[in-house]
Order: sequence, then C-alpha cells, then structure tokens
Amino acid sequence: MGGSQKVANGWQSPAIVMSTMVAIARPQRDVYAFLADWRNMPSWNYYILQVIATSPLPLRVGSRLQQTRKEDSQELRVTALQPEERVAVETLPPTRRMEIELTLEPGANGGTVVRETWTAELGWFLGFLRPILTCTLKPRFDEAVGMNLGKLKELLETGSTVLQDKREVRRDASGSGHLTRRGPRPRRCDLTNWRDLLSPHATPDVKREEPLRMMRRFCFPGPAAPAGGAQLKAFTARIREPGETTDPSGRSTDRSAE
Repeated sequence: MGGSQKVANGWQSPAIVMSTMVAIARPQRDVYAFLADWRNMPSWNYYILQVIATSPLPLRVGSRLQQTRKEDSQELRVTALQPEERVAVETLPPTRRMEIELTLEPGANGGTVVRETWTAELGWFLGFLRPILTCTLKPRFDEAVGMNLGKLKELLETGSTVLQDKREVRRDASGSGHLTRRGPRPRRCDLTNWRDLLSPHATPDVKREEPLRMMRRFCFPGPAAPAGGAQLKAFTARIREPGETTDPSGRSTDRSAE
C-alpha cells in the first residue's frame, strides 16, 4: 500500500502507509480480546520488550502507554478500540508521529483476518521522497511485520511460540501472553551493532534484521538514552569476543550473558 496525505485527526503532512495481513484460525472475539490489550505486544513482536499502562486500567480510547523497544522507548496513546473490529495507537512527541492500526475481519471457517497498518508522518521534505521510500521499505515491512504476525497466529492457535530472539512465550490462564526466560535475554541495540552487520561472519538473521532496525531508527525514532563521551568511547571500542565490549573503566563486559 502506498503513501497518502492524511488530514484526519490532525495529520496534515505527507505520510507513508504500509500494511500486511494474516489469517488466524480463532474466533474474532478471541483475537480482539488479546489484541485490545496492547500490553500483550511483547509476546508476539520480539522488537518490543515491555509495554506498561501509564493511565488507569482498563485501557480505553485516550489511555496512555509506555512502550520500550530494543533501542528506545515511546509514549503511546490509544486512538481506537472498536470491539471485534479495530485497535489503534499512535506515538506521542518527541517521537515522529506514527499510527499502528490492527483491523479484524471475518475469515474462513469462523477464523479471523488481521491486517496491521503503519501510517508514519514524513514531513514535507521527506514527503517528496515518499514513492522511493515506499518501494524501498515495503519489502522489508512485509517480511518483518509478516513474521511478527506469524508469531501472533502461532501463539493464538497453539498457545505458545518462540520469538525471533529465541524467547519462548506461552499464554497463561487469563489469555495473556506470558514471556518465559528460556533462550538469550533480549538486549537493547547499541552503537556496536553496525559492526555485526558488516562482519564477514554475520548470520543471515543479522543481515535481515539489522537493515530493518536502521529503517525503524530513521523513520520512526524514539528518544534515545543520553550517552556521555566515555560511554560512546566504550561502546565503539573493538569487540574482543562475540558479545563482549568494554565499559568506561576499561573492564570487559560480556553483554551476551545479560
């Protein structure tokens, strides 16, 4: 799906719009009940580490959430909760404005079709590059978001899944996704990750995921944690062993054990 100028709800500059979908063999009411609680997002989107409500529960239109991703954090506002039909949130400043919408439609044999749509405000300058950005980012979007939706499908249909970073997820008695700490603990992206991509030993997974991470940082940046000169120097120090770097005092730090 291409981009458009979205003027509703205060969107008055060019935006890029991309979407993809998945069919889930579960009733529409069950799928909606799971998706309507945005705090379940980390159980099927490996890039999201934690989502907490900063407004009183239960969630409703206008509720606010704090979402921690692998390299930054975002404040979100719920913009739509239409029972069994639509769930949507949007980012709040200082993050570039973006809306993530999940729409539900009846599927075959009593199942549900879930469509995930991203609408990201580009600004007038990047708006001129919208056709190029759409052609460049859409294949990556389809692959990465489609993979996440595949994890959602597996979780809702079988009750468990294994995320791309090897975390195991199981649905608990309440129907929420419960993360079990089997497999490596997810690490936040840091300034050494570009070396992973350029390394001759980079795995296919790294080559696939790192460009998407860079795309997310360019198009949908969030407030990053401040880093002093010593921290920057430490993070950009040479890697002695896989997953190992040095802290500002010069001591080695094994990040893979986190």
